[in-house]
Amino acid sequence: MNMICPLCNGLRNLQEYTCPGCGHNMQDQGRVNGFFGPYSPYEELEAANSPDEKCVHLISCPRCGNDFRVNIDLVEM
Repeated sequence: MNMICPLCNGLRNLQEYTCPGCGHNMQDQGRVNGFFGPYSPYEELEAANSPDEKCVHLISCPRCGNDFRVNIDLVEM
């Protein structure tokens, strides 16, 4: 069983997330792990074979600058 992040793989978008400060649509800034090192965005997503695994993304508001992390459920491929 291969688990993937639907946001990383373009199977889902962030239309459901709006900024709590100004109501504007949030934008995905990528996986939080991608900010840790120069090659982090290119490394494979290491997920256990468990449906409770999450991919943590940083999302931000282009209008007011609010940002926060969101847990994205992995799906089976």
